[in-house]
Amino acid sequence: MSFEPTSPGGDGAEFSTWAAVTACSLIAFLNSEMFKECLRLDGQFSLILMLDVLEHMPEPVRAIRYALHLLDPGGILLITVPAFTLLWTTHDTINQHYTRYTKKSFRRLASQAGLHITSERYFFQFLFPAKIATRIAERIFRTQPVPPEIPAAWANELLYRLSRLEQKTWGRLPIPGSSLMVLGGNLPKIKAKNVSIAEVFSQK
Repeated sequence: MSFEPTSPGGDGAEFSTWAAVTACSLIAFLNSEMFKECLRLDGQFSLILMLDVLEHMPEPVRAIRYALHLLDPGGILLITVPAFTLLWTTHDTINQHYTRYTKKSFRRLASQAGLHITSERYFFQFLFPAKIATRIAERIFRTQPVPPEIPAAWANELLYRLSRLEQKTWGRLPIPGSSLMVLGGNLPKIKAKNVSIAEVFSQK
């Protein structure tokens, strides 16, 4: 999870000690406490990224509320989560996920937390059939969770190009994907800006 303050620089929170140590070379400040009210961060932030964070939390509503509290006027909260419990595999088990989300279930979560959603869409649509196939294979062969290996460079490059192709072509069609991306903020603050997901990335 990372934060972009109104002034130059960046902060972050990570509850895996190993990941926190690894990320220290990439971000100015990184706090390894669980993201909640007792984690004190200075200042207000114009952009908070919660990338594959909420599925690891037993109380995601509290985390979203605190993130909204940290946003400055007009600040943006960008969230990604794994999508569809239909796609649950041993990958979710070994990564200690509590759940996977749909647009409908995330809207309920957002409503409880006071998050005003301005954009939402599924992505990694090209992975949806592969995840279904993996789930079926795991059910048939009763496979046990195994930590995944880092993909080869050629595989990473292929997945990157497929992701870019999806973004430029069929990505905005109402097709299910293996992940969900949500953009929003505090209702009185984000409403006037009405920023889209594409605009967030074009500004970076």
